[in-house]
Amino acid sequence: TEQVAVEVRATAPASRSEDLFEFGIHFEVAPGWHIYAPDPGDVGLPTYIEWRLPDGVWLLRLEWPVPERIRQPPFDVRAYTGRFIVRAAFDLGDDVPETATLGARIEWGVCREVCIPQEAVLSISIRPRTPP
Repeated sequence: TEQVAVEVRATAPASRSEDLFEFGIHFEVAPGWHIYAPDPGDVGLPTYIEWRLPDGVWLLRLEWPVPERIRQPPFDVRAYTGRFIVRAAFDLGDDVPETATLGARIEWGVCREVCIPQEAVLSISIRPRTPP
């Protein structure tokens, strides 16, 4: 969108011997705007990720950066500005197809003087390890 650019990038591709796949969801919020953290505090539209995973793939961990505390009298909110990365790690089970697609639908509210609900649908194709 005009206010928020979001994309997915692999950070540690799975190899033949690994059962782990990691990627980052990269956000870039336009100057003067912010998006709320998953737990936004007193008010705000929480950022939410809905995973779309093939059979045999499980989310192991999701790491959000520490949000900023923004004072919006009379409220305190937790939000992100500028660039930040949400890191995700997945377990690739034995029954994952040779080529698999991991997907996410992300919802957030981007705010300046008003808040605008937005969303993105992202996916990344992976080639898990192959049996010996």
